[in-house]
Amino acid sequence: MTDVQVDLADMQALSRHNKGNKYILLGVDVLSKRLFGVPVKSKSSKDMLEAFKQLIGQMPMKPHRIFFDKGLEFKNKTVKDILTQEEIQKLEATHSTVKAAVAERAIRNVKQRLYRYFAQNKSLNWVDILEKI
Repeated sequence: MTDVQVDLADMQALSRHNKGNKYILLGVDVLSKRLFGVPVKSKSSKDMLEAFKQLIGQMPMKPHRIFFDKGLEFKNKTVKDILTQEEIQKLEATHSTVKAAVAERAIRNVKQRLYRYFAQNKSLNWVDILEKI
């Protein structure tokens, strides 16, 4: 695994059904298109640090590079420190029009599958089934 794109999926509308988790931190291996996801309660540096540790822990190999869009949740010192500690190069979009396109598409696919699951099972809980999707 070499390159990973990371983005946050906004699931705030369903947070009361999901133990207060408002976001999904999604990482996509650009080459294999393999997905990794972690529920996140907020965009605070503490929550993002814990989520990044879990996300990197899910991956079979440590990525060489991680690409982010211009989200402020990725610009805090704790995230930079964990990436430096893990020897992962951080790449960031320089313009607001540049996005982590592979991750954005993965978010769309995950949300599609989640909403299909919600309709079939009459449940709005995504935290417990995130790994299966």
